[in-house]
Amino acid sequence: MILLSFIFSFLVHAHIDFSSGGAFRSYPGLGAEAYGEAGYNRKIWDKGGVFYGFMRPSLRLQTSGVINSIDTRFEFNPISFLSVTSGYQYIRSDFEGFNFYNCDKVRCSGDMSKRYFELKGALAYKKVSTVFIFERSMNIYSDSSGEGRPVAEFRFATLANSGRDESYRSRLILTYKLSVTENIGVLSEYVRFERSQQRYNMDLLIYSKRKEKKTYTYGLGQFGSTHQDRGIIGVFIFTHSFLDSLKLF
Repeated sequence: MILLSFIFSFLVHAHIDFSSGGAFRSYPGLGAEAYGEAGYNRKIWDKGGVFYGFMRPSLRLQTSGVINSIDTRFEFNPISFLSVTSGYQYIRSDFEGFNFYNCDKVRCSGDMSKRYFELKGALAYKKVSTVFIFERSMNIYSDSSGEGRPVAEFRFATLANSGRDESYRSRLILTYKLSVTENIGVLSEYVRFERSQQRYNMDLLIYSKRKEKKTYTYGLGQFGSTHQDRGIIGVFIFTHSFLDSLKLF
């Protein structure tokens, strides 16, 4: 009876969210991907406004056609603007045509699995807001050939250590609200791989506009890594929230 009461209470105070979208980048190679994500939101306390806490398990499917991934994660927000997340991501690459890798010497296709821990938070004052993300990921790369080639971490244009590697990622976003629906700002992201000692960095000027349940984000800046020379990058991100989540960011 107690268990049934707990389950009923959990379901009554919970709701499902769903969103989809896509992203495009111009450097170091033209790339695009689409995604769909569903989550299950459960408030654990609520004092009104941004003063509430919640938990959210979610599932995200992502594809570029030749590279596909599934990401399961559990988010715990003790308060709405602070999040602690644990997740697992599986990635399958069937692509050997990267223009920034020599796929005869680098393993471009195959399986990757990533177990990660993420800390994310947000602060705001009047029209200025900032979001910070810190992530540690333990990555396993399958290599049935046994050749021990370095692995293409194509999202960051870096080379990971064959077999396994650890990565550390930080991201900072600072924005200024132009209107209820428009923001401008800067985004900076940095990644370091522990075993291969590879590094990646991207800095962008960004502009975002929201129209009803759709958000359009444009970015222009620089992208570079230990493996790839720095160059100018253009980014476009589109999201459509069909059912809203409790997340603020």
